[in-house]
Amino acid sequence: PSLSAAYKFGFNGKEKMDEVSGEGNDIDFGARIYDSRLGRWMSLDPLMKKYPSLSPYNYVDNSPIYSKDGDGRDIIVLCAPPTKADPQGSHPTGHQALLVGNDKEGWNYYSFDGHKTDETDGKTISKKFGSLKEFANSEHNTYKDNYDDGKGFESSHKTADGKVIQRFEMGYKITTLPETDKIVNEKVNTYLSAATYGVFGGLVPVREVCTDVPKVALNAAGLKNGEVDMHSGTQYPTVNFMPVPIYNQIKKNNPGGIDVDGEIKRTSTEGDKTPIPVDIRPSTMDDGVYPPRGSGPVRKPM
Repeated sequence: PSLSAAYKFGFNGKEKMDEVSGEGNDIDFGARIYDSRLGRWMSLDPLMKKYPSLSPYNYVDNSPIYSKDGDGRDIIVLCAPPTKADPQGSHPTGHQALLVGNDKEGWNYYSFDGHKTDETDGKTISKKFGSLKEFANSEHNTYKDNYDDGKGFESSHKTADGKVIQRFEMGYKITTLPETDKIVNEKVNTYLSAATYGVFGGLVPVREVCTDVPKVALNAAGLKNGEVDMHSGTQYPTVNFMPVPIYNQIKKNNPGGIDVDGEIKRTSTEGDKTPIPVDIRPSTMDDGVYPPRGSGPVRKPM
């Protein structure tokens, strides 16, 4: 066979389906098949609901010169801003974490928390979720003092009326390639396995903190992290230390991603406690039909 026939990959590095459709006729893009004879997709874009302004048969926003289509795998940088709703939280300055994967094959969740009672612990390494919805409604999207306590939502922080408090309010998704995801998972696993949670203190700042997880992932993927703003409006670059500024800088440095705040919003009521009913019975200054709780009979006013 010719050299071209022996080569299995075609446009944008996608695998040709020569054994099924004949040489050079169909190309497998993972999420759908492209028929090069017709110049058409054989199915709708599975992400069409996210892009209502585009045709469900388009390819990379009709910009094949500038864009490349992955196979639906993504890196999602998660950010929990400082919140007054959870004054007992162990991350008063906010928190960052990471999801790697897709809804078809599942998501790997990574987080470097540090427990309130033991800040050398608190690592979540490659926790698997079947979908973003499953993650959004999990205990990991709530505030807890210890995510390894085995108590589920029982130990999740709650509002005064008993509702579980959502942790991550912001998510930024960046599309990657399968081989990139493999490298990212390996790098983040290696980092978290050896890391010891630290904070800034003494003469030497310890830089093993929650924001390192997205940084390791983005660096491994060849993307830009958000620790330094080279265009801060001054002659010197700005160094970001806190989760929210770093998160905003990640979005600025990697403009091809999309916000997924709505997709990580907690929709389940699991773990919420039913408020104790408030006693709204009439006061003692009534006709004596409803005596106050814990008291004897009430005399009817003269």
